[in-house]
Amino acid sequence: MVEHHSSELNKYQGPPWNIPGFEVWLTIARTYQLCERAISQRVAPLGISLAQHDVLANVVHSPGLTQQEIADRLLVARSNVSMLLSSMEKTGLLKRVRDSDDGRIRRVFATPHGRKIAEATLAAQADVVERMISAIEQTELIAIGAAMEKVEKALQLVLQDGAPRKQP
Repeated sequence: MVEHHSSELNKYQGPPWNIPGFEVWLTIARTYQLCERAISQRVAPLGISLAQHDVLANVVHSPGLTQQEIADRLLVARSNVSMLLSSMEKTGLLKRVRDSDDGRIRRVFATPHGRKIAEATLAAQADVVERMISAIEQTELIAIGAAMEKVEKALQLVLQDGAPRKQP
């Protein structure tokens, strides 16, 4: 692969498919989509959607999260989480409890049924991740992780910047 300097990439004005590295971006996007589909396929027989799995995984890992904290972790709008939490509460997967210090805040906890379902969905997720990662060498995994951390930081800056770059 040809290496390009970031200043060279930032000056590019054409369609995205002509940007150096666009094929790599497509591969990353496809891999993410395939991973989501594989996990969804494995949790569906448990009567759980991928979004519900994500909420349960977070609540089991960190009991007492607020609705906003869950939204932040899942990178979704708080309103989306609100509807999801309501439906999950109705099906007995979780419960929301008013915060003892601030009654406006409701903390989210998995029910015993929710923890049992989360245990199964987390095992399904772990299997997908393990099978995905077993396709590459440990050194490749470390290099990919380091590269993706750089990409994550760059994207966080894009979000902080907010506005698109001005075209000359």
